[in-house]
Amino acid sequence: MMLPLIAEDEDSGRLYSNLGLLLRDLGDRWHADTLYIWSRDDDCVYPLVDFGKTWMADDVQVMDRDRASIFIGYGGSENPPPVVVYWWD
Repeated sequence: MMLPLIAEDEDSGRLYSNLGLLLRDLGDRWHADTLYIWSRDDDCVYPLVDFGKTWMADDVQVMDRDRASIFIGYGGSENPPPVVVYWWD
């Protein structure tokens, strides 16, 4: 998913979950500087992080499991899939 960077709600610490609204509001002007890739498992994470160099991303991060669980709606799951985040300035 390629979107603008999704921030956390400072008051509650929760990630914004209105991804559908973000997609709807992209319209004709596509301001998207962040790529989110939902990885199958941990073994896929390292090659995905390496793509950040190939794609010349300014920053590459892997969401921690708690944050990824909230982000992809796996609330309460013990082992949510990793999410790799690429950002370009």
